[in-house]
Amino acid sequence: MELTLDYALASAVFLVGLTVFLSITLSQLSYLTLQYSSYCPVKAYIYPVKFKIEASSKGKYIVETLDGRVVHVYVVVLNSSSWRIYEGATPLEVPAGPGDWIIALSHMGYGVKRGTGLKKTVIVTIRGVVSDPSPKLKPYVVIRGSSYTVCPEEKVVTAGGSETKYSEALVEKYKVAERRIAAVEDYFMLEVGYRG
Repeated sequence: MELTLDYALASAVFLVGLTVFLSITLSQLSYLTLQYSSYCPVKAYIYPVKFKIEASSKGKYIVETLDGRVVHVYVVVLNSSSWRIYEGATPLEVPAGPGDWIIALSHMGYGVKRGTGLKKTVIVTIRGVVSDPSPKLKPYVVIRGSSYTVCPEEKVVTAGGSETKYSEALVEKYKVAERRIAAVEDYFMLEVGYRG
């Protein structure tokens, strides 16, 4: 009887010790797995919505998303002397001349059809042309002559911290590992993590 009691007590102590050891080991193992599995050496910060702008008929252009989704869009048509703003759901048809700039903006993306060069710097937001050099509404487009910049800019960040302007060619050799929303310059962008 005494041996049975000793055996039961020793077994209980052994099982408690084994349980504690395994739970600590598994928690550390899952922590390490989680830490290294979410590591992505290359990250891109991009807009989740991109618009294409194509001529549909004489004097009209159609604005739609690249992937065919229906989203709310603000379209600014401008030239050297005036600008007009249109609002609606994609696909949206707007009147514009062949030399006009057409800027399509939503809260999560952009699209630009270049026009003839402008003599002054123009800043375009979802509310139209503004004079503030750093508008709070993002994204916005800055037009200088015949070139433009979208702010905040899409970029690729490597593990070393170097930043490069985003292009499909930079990330095409990698595989997408994760996607999430991240804050960039007080604006939400899509963060795409890539692995080699």
